[in-house]
Amino acid sequence: MNSRSQRFVVRLHMKPRYRARVEKVESLAKVHVFYIDYGNREVVSSTRLAAMPPAFSTRTLPAQATEYTFAFIQVPQDEDARADVVDCVVRDIQNSQCLLNVEYSGATCPHVTIQFGDTKDDVGLGLVKEGLVMVDVRKEKHLQKMVSVKNDL
Repeated sequence: MNSRSQRFVVRLHMKPRYRARVEKVESLAKVHVFYIDYGNREVVSSTRLAAMPPAFSTRTLPAQATEYTFAFIQVPQDEDARADVVDCVVRDIQNSQCLLNVEYSGATCPHVTIQFGDTKDDVGLGLVKEGLVMVDVRKEKHLQKMVSVKNDL
């Protein structure tokens, strides 16, 4: 683990206090945090953060949120386009039973595919069909079949 992923803090001035991981420090006024129990991100002032007490460490209670990224697709870098992708995914899978499969490990989190439980339709493939994302070219031989299915659209 790099030192950045080991920097855990507690969000102050909130009841209850929230456990967070520091992802990036732009300045004292702009600290990017990932809430490890809820999965959301926020930019906060460093004055609203404090070191996490040992009683609340991830050794005592593991993080309750797990971060994943889609396998085989490239999400746009443009903020508005990314927001469209997130909105589409939330709309499509909200209140649905889904199947998650880890396809390969990434540098920061596992890369997964998600299928609807009832139809087995691939959520990422739906995003490609809608033109919201591009297919990610993977060179690993064992992943070629999955990539070729998405490319054949």
